[in-house]
Amino acid sequence: MSLIWFSAFAWGMVGGGIAMVRVFVVRRLRLLAGGSESSGLRAGKRVADIFVLFAFALAGFWVVLAIALTLSAE
Repeated sequence: MSLIWFSAFAWGMVGGGIAMVRVFVVRRLRLLAGGSESSGLRAGKRVADIFVLFAFALAGFWVVLAIALTLSAE
């Protein structure tokens, strides 16, 4: 059971980490580009957003599964 909770926590941390890296990289690339956004930067942001959503969705799945198994074990 604790492995399921660990998986939920780990995927949540992965999603948060990707989100923080995305913010850092986007800020740096904007500074390098003189404040404008290129099409490549916009595409990169979309791809990073998909990874973040995937990680948070997976974390949510593990939380729901852990709660369901905890409630069914009682």
